[in-house]
Amino acid sequence: MKNVQEKIDQADTLLGDGEARGALNLLKSISEDSLNGAPQETQYKYLEVLGEAYSENDMEKEAIECFERALRIQTSSKDVPFLYYNLGFAYSQLNDNKRAISFLEESVRLENRHEYLLNPLSHLATCYREEGQYAKALSINQRIIQEFYPPKGKLEAERVEMAYAGLVVCYLQLGNDEEAERFFEKLIDDPNVEEGTLSGVYGACGNYCLEQNDFEKAVQFYTKAIDYAKKASNNDLITHWKKWLLEAKEKSM
Repeated sequence: MKNVQEKIDQADTLLGDGEARGALNLLKSISEDSLNGAPQETQYKYLEVLGEAYSENDMEKEAIECFERALRIQTSSKDVPFLYYNLGFAYSQLNDNKRAISFLEESVRLENRHEYLLNPLSHLATCYREEGQYAKALSINQRIIQEFYPPKGKLEAERVEMAYAGLVVCYLQLGNDEEAERFFEKLIDDPNVEEGTLSGVYGACGNYCLEQNDFEKAVQFYTKAIDYAKKASNNDLITHWKKWLLEAKEKSM
């Protein structure tokens, strides 16, 4: 049994190091007989890590099967919100946002550990927006900004930036351009918001306008994104948004 647990732990470490294929191969090397004789906690951990490995390898249907099996044998209620989040994420990757939303909502409802709320909230906001539920997406993005600002660490910073962008895009989708402009002014005046973040938010709005065939407004947003990328001395962002600016200009002709 020790060998089984060691392989699961090693696979979990490989996942953390970005070695998803290696983790999957290692887990598949564990025989079914070895698993059947292992404690229930070990079987649960195997299914959880295997599901994550499948998901990291873009094998979402297999991941869903693992997470559903893990739900049936989980031994701790604190694991349930995490499994619901993983199921919601997997269904969103399959473009089944309705199922994704139901699992993500349950994850948010059941999770009482604040530090684990950010990912399900962030993905729930995205699914709401993609389903046209803009008011709900707006509310979730506002909650993320309220509860996780100022962000601590890289992940929180990325999710808060996504919430900024999601909030402005929701204002635009709801036809509230004035509120979007006021929010931009608030971000610009906030000394804790970096130029690179502003570049990302303006660029995300440019992407939205491009999707809506509002090429003139897309050009305006991309130009702002490039301006703030220059202020941040971020050459990668400058190159990235220049490419989208060129596309918007070509489509506007």
